[in-house]
Amino acid sequence: MSILDKERLTVTRGDDGSVTWTLTRPLLELADVLPCGILGGMAAFALRNWGMTWEQAGPLGAAIALCVLLLQGFIEVHQESLAWLPGKGVLLQARRRCRFKEQTRAVPLARLDGATIHEHVTPMNKRRTYLALLLRQRGGAPTPEGELGEAELAFPNLIPSPALLRQVLQDLEPLLAEKDSVKGKGGKAEPKKKK
Repeated sequence: MSILDKERLTVTRGDDGSVTWTLTRPLLELADVLPCGILGGMAAFALRNWGMTWEQAGPLGAAIALCVLLLQGFIEVHQESLAWLPGKGVLLQARRRCRFKEQTRAVPLARLDGATIHEHVTPMNKRRTYLALLLRQRGGAPTPEGELGEAELAFPNLIPSPALLRQVLQDLEPLLAEKDSVKGKGGKAEPKKKK
C-alpha cells in the first residue's frame, strides 16, 4: 500500500461459503500532509519563542509533528472487516495497528433483515456514507413499513468510499436473500413434506 492509496478492499471466500470483506487504511495518507505541516509549523514557532534559532526549531518541529502523526496512525482503527458466516450471521471487526481495544460485534442470522447504503450529512456539511445492516425487532419480526428500526453499521471508523460500499452490498445482498430461503438451525434447510 502506498501513501497515495486511500483504502483497500480485499474479499476472501472460504470453502464453507463464508465471505469476508476487509477494508484496510494505510499508515499515512496524502490528506495527513497538511495537518502534519501545520502542527510542525506551530511546534517550530513555539520552540523558536523558547529561545531556539529557526535552524534548530524547524527540524525539531517537523520531528514532533511526524511523531504525533505516526502515533495517531498506530492508535487509530486501520482495518475493519465484515464476515458472512453461513447459518450463523455476520461478524463485524475493527482492528488497530497497536492491537489495543479491538472491537468485535456479532449479528445473529435471525436478527438480519437486510442491508442498505445510508448517507449522512454532518453539521459541517460533509457527506458520510455507511453500509447499514438492518435488524429485525427483538422478537424476530421484521420492522413495520415506514418505521425506523435498528441497524448495525459496517466500517463505521474508516468510512470508505461509496463505490467500495456498493461493491460490498452487491456481494452481500444475494447472501441475505439466500438466508431467507434457509430455515432451521445451523443453516440446514427444512426437509420438504411429502403429500
